[in-house]
This record gives sequence, structure tokens and C-alpha cells, in this order.
Amino acid sequence: MTGKLFLPKEPDGRKHSWYLYTVRLRGVNAAKRNKIVDKLWNKNIEAGVYYSSPVHSTPLYRDSNIARRGRLPETEKASRQVFSLPVHPRLGETEIEYVADPWCGERP
Repeated sequence: MTGKLFLPKEPDGRKHSWYLYTVRLRGVNAAKRNKIVDKLWNKNIEAGVYYSSPVHSTPLYRDSNIARRGRLPETEKASRQVFSLPVHPRLGETEIEYVADPWCGERP
């Protein structure tokens, strides 16, 4: 698999709610990211793309000065590289290991 997986960090002294466990695959584009998400779904891992559009390109901000394309290149790049892995209280250790396995062992 091309790209390097970047995981979210939990700052010292803080506890994250992990509503979504959003990761970033640097070095890939949206098409490659979407193929990876499809492969995860084929393994019954309900990965999802929730942030495919940067906030500054949504209707509320689109007409503002900040929304001009290219003004936030890292944000625009990240929107093509991020996806979320399933996390919720009913996931047990076995399921969590299954979700993590494509990243630790065989690549999707």
C-alpha cells in the first residue's frame, strides 16, 4: 500500500471520545483512499469518508474570501487523504484487533 498512515494523537492529560477514529494516508489521492475504504468494506470493516470536502468549501464559507481554492492547500490535501475507522462502545477487543489487522499485517 502506498502512503503512510498517520493516527490521531491524544494529548497528555486529555481523554478523547473517539466518536470517529479518523486517520490520514499521506501520499495518496482520493481515488486511492476510496479504493482502500472499499477494500476495508469488503472485509466487513465499516470505514467511511466523512470529510471529503474541506469546511472552507462548504456552502456557508464558499463565497467568503478564505474559500478561494488554493488558500488552504494542506486542508484540501487532507480532505483527499482522510477516512475514519469504526469505533464505538460495543466493539470488543477481538473486533478492534480485526479492524487494526489490515494495518498491522496484510495490507488491504
